[in-house]
Amino acid sequence: MRLPCAMALCLLMGLMQSPVFAADEAPTPPSGWMGADDFPKASALAKKNGQPLAIFFTYGSKDRYYGRGQAFGTYILSQPGLRSTVRVMVFAETMPDFLQTIRGKTGDTTGFMPQLYLLDPRGNIAGFAASGDRALVIKSIKVVNDLAAWMKRSDRLLDAADQSAVAGRYSAALRMLEPIEREDRKMTAAVAAVVPQQASSATTQSSSGTAELNPFARPGEVDDGVNPVDPQPQPKSQEELPPGTYYPDLIAARRAKYEALAADRVQTAQNAFDRKQLTEAKRLLSPMVQDHADFDAVQQAAELLKKVQAAEQAPN
Repeated sequence: MRLPCAMALCLLMGLMQSPVFAADEAPTPPSGWMGADDFPKASALAKKNGQPLAIFFTYGSKDRYYGRGQAFGTYILSQPGLRSTVRVMVFAETMPDFLQTIRGKTGDTTGFMPQLYLLDPRGNIAGFAASGDRALVIKSIKVVNDLAAWMKRSDRLLDAADQSAVAGRYSAALRMLEPIEREDRKMTAAVAAVVPQQASSATTQSSSGTAELNPFARPGEVDDGVNPVDPQPQPKSQEELPPGTYYPDLIAARRAKYEALAADRVQTAQNAFDRKQLTEAKRLLSPMVQDHADFDAVQQAAELLKKVQAAEQAPN
């Protein structure tokens, strides 16, 4: 009897060791995904390359991997639109500070797992999905990818506008900024449609007639007890769109900057004229006058250019 008892004891101790605990170990993120510790690296990479950043938040223990929404989590991870993002997988058992900050900026109150957070290249929240809404997953991923691509184009266009202003073509530079400002309003509205609003936006109507928080409402939904309504009414015209948030006050701010550049350019041209450097003065003034920007400095440039031209024609 001693031998069977010893064998039974060994078997019991074996069951209490690694196989049991291994089931609760956090799995390694799949290929193409970084871990939570790599978030600073992922953020820097997204900013450098102008890519969105995707954060997949799920349970870590193997028996709860993806949580109750395993099918939904698998659906999220299978989306081809995520391939253009920098991807980070975070497990709930080790909630990092950066994710607590990100979650605090959304209005989601469900706590349903798994969750997908999408950030633009600057680190701002630009998409979210946690309610099992597959259509919202697709829409959010498309919005954040469109946003990142637009930001790249806009940054290049902004650089080109600044270069044009440095060359004295201020009116042309300001015209280059107009489509950025228009698209900013559209992208701001698109992002607002896929990011949960603050908690007050997901409400129900109580019997007393007062609005109460519905913790199970999807982003922007209002539950009347029968059917949810659309998250937000779609604007019908450019005028109804909210102000842009990615390049706020772009044209006004750049106009002030360009006016300062124009004043400096005229002063430089005046100095050249005083030193009898007529060719240099003309080089500085001509593009300003030809561009016809409605700046005081451009008016001054036109007057000074007349003096330069008269001096060129004057006999030595």
